[in-house]
This record gives sequence, C-alpha cells and structure tokens, in this order.
Amino acid sequence: MSLAILIVAGLGLTVARLRPPMGGFEVGQFIQVLEAGINDLVLIGAAIFFLGTLEGRIKRRMTSLELGRYLDYCSEMLSLTGKVAALYVQHFDDRVALQAVNEIEDLTTGLSSKIWQKLMILSA
Repeated sequence: MSLAILIVAGLGLTVARLRPPMGGFEVGQFIQVLEAGINDLVLIGAAIFFLGTLEGRIKRRMTSLELGRYLDYCSEMLSLTGKVAALYVQHFDDRVALQAVNEIEDLTTGLSSKIWQKLMILSA
C-alpha cells in the first residue's frame, strides 16, 4: 500500500511542477497532452489495483492448495470408512447390519465423488 501512496505522490508532484508553454496550447497540442495524461492515469490506476490485490491473490492461491489437500484427505477418510464398515460385518449373517453397511458404502461413495468434483473445480 505504501508503494501505491508513493506512486500517487510522485504523480501529484509531477503535475504540480508542470508549467504551460509561454504561447499557450493549440487545440491539437492540448488534445495530445490530455490524451497522454488520461493514458498515464489509467495505467497508474491499473498498477495500483494490481499491487493492491496482489497479496490477496497470493493468499488465495496458497489457501486453494491447502483446501485441495484437505479435500483429498477427506476423500481418503471416506474410502477408509466404507472399507472398515465392510470388514466389520464380513462374517455377520445379520441382514440389518449388511444393509447398514451397504448404505454406508453408498453414502461414502457419493460424498467422495462430490469431493472429487470440488477438487476438479479447484484445480481448473
């Protein structure tokens, strides 16, 4: 932010030191000076905007990498949960328990696919 203030201060100092020519401006010269001044203001504004949002973009990029890692771990955890449930009832003959494990596996598979969709969006 201090760099943006320095740029604006330098621009203000430059404008304050400008002196018009002795004979005045002709219309063509005035238009050229006005156009150059507007171009400079637009470019300086773009530079200030870029510098002002730079930190946010850097932090967002770092957060997205951490979020991707977190979502990947969540997907692995869901996969392990489904496998542990299947191993738990492997030798059971209880119909209700087997149905519950099937529902857990369906649930974890669905959640895992939604997480992978989010990972694909995040990586794009």
